[in-house]
Amino acid sequence: MALKYLIAFQIIAALIGLSNALVNTRFVDLRVDHFNPLDRRTYDGRYFVNSEHWISGGVIFLYVSGGFELYDDFLTRGVMYELAEETRGMIVSLEHRYYGTSRPTEDTSVANLQWLNAHQALADIAQFVEFIRANYYGAENARVIAFGRGYGGTLAAWARQKYPSAVDAVWASSAYINGVLEYPQFMTNTFNTINSIGGPECGSILEDAFRMIEDEIRAGDTSYTEERLRLCSPIDIHDNEAIARLFYGIAADIGFAFVSNARYPEIDDKCTLMRGLNTPENLPENAIDAFARWFADDFNRNLECLNYENSAVLGMYQQVEWNTVSTIAGRRQNLWLQCSQLGQFAVANEGENHPFGWRFDRNFFIQWCAQVFEEANFSESVMEELIGRTNEYFGGFNPHIYRVFFTHGEMDPRRSLGPSEDLNPNAPVVVMSLQSAGRDFGPTAEADYVVLQQTKARARALMTEWIFDALEEERPPPVSPLSV
Repeated sequence: MALKYLIAFQIIAALIGLSNALVNTRFVDLRVDHFNPLDRRTYDGRYFVNSEHWISGGVIFLYVSGGFELYDDFLTRGVMYELAEETRGMIVSLEHRYYGTSRPTEDTSVANLQWLNAHQALADIAQFVEFIRANYYGAENARVIAFGRGYGGTLAAWARQKYPSAVDAVWASSAYINGVLEYPQFMTNTFNTINSIGGPECGSILEDAFRMIEDEIRAGDTSYTEERLRLCSPIDIHDNEAIARLFYGIAADIGFAFVSNARYPEIDDKCTLMRGLNTPENLPENAIDAFARWFADDFNRNLECLNYENSAVLGMYQQVEWNTVSTIAGRRQNLWLQCSQLGQFAVANEGENHPFGWRFDRNFFIQWCAQVFEEANFSESVMEELIGRTNEYFGGFNPHIYRVFFTHGEMDPRRSLGPSEDLNPNAPVVVMSLQSAGRDFGPTAEADYVVLQQTKARARALMTEWIFDALEEERPPPVSPLSV
């Protein structure tokens, strides 16, 4: 039956032959506080719309933005764009509140961050869908397929759970749905990926490099590390928090900035670089030199120096104005979401099963939250309670949900924060071997790894099937945020 409707869509599309401008930027009035009926304030939420293939009665594809400024990448390419073209659908995306130009408050002070949470963001999505249905010709009864990556994938899944009248089906790629204060698997997964792809020699370089840095700290002379890694300032060997910041900063760059986004061959290439196999006439002097050939000379080659100085990092996160480096990049906002609702801090766990040291433990992150958001009075017990409420509300690893397709990359260090096996027959899970985070959202390509081809094909089939399952159902009545 799904194939029959899909062919019908394509025939109508060929007959009408409509062609609109690709992506338009527009704004929608959204409530600042969806849960206080006495608060009538609104803000301008930015959204993108691509209606080039749209015909009346088509499907709305909603790309759910995560913790960053909105961009239009997946509104003009990728599997969902291809499906929108085939079904004559519209693709829209709403910028997450407090990111980009979608600013509900005058700044990001603690008093003003109280409206930055998943509950308000989900209510924004529900209001936005209602707005699209009411203001675009032929969209009043349109079914909605939501898709997102990372935190955006998490929100897409939760939107299906809490606002089923707004979202009919979801593709959640690399969705991190389980809240937990500390997440030690991040560092372990990061190291295991490097070690398994680059080989044990590569893993040994990292182990020896971090051990040498610790030895220099104990000996009281870190000049070689400072010079070879191009650090902006000397290491304060008498400040344990400053040392923890250094180790975490380097480990986070490896895990979040590199491994989470790397393709399989890129990791192997960097390990070749560290081992000096590309320069046999100039082999590394030692493990720190080997590590620096990748981390400092290659990966961070465009930076004059690497700044992991603790007071500089804290000062950046403490800036509340919208035009600061931290708020423009969404760093302060992302940290707030972690401290107040999500957790998922990549703790060292005493260096167990990884080489990145033991210094950045749970207390390091709790103190970070308390220092940056001083007025919030974050403590271990407060954060545990807030994160626990998130799991209690959304279900953690076991949300009551259906018509959601979860996909994860095996190389994604945060994959253990999402489901690893099917939740039910209508909430399947695929873990893609040798893939990093969100790699499956790109366009269909013959050059894709087989597992990517299979995952994309399954996503297309499921979304097509679920579109018509939803069309055959009576749409649930809209859900008020006050009732969820």
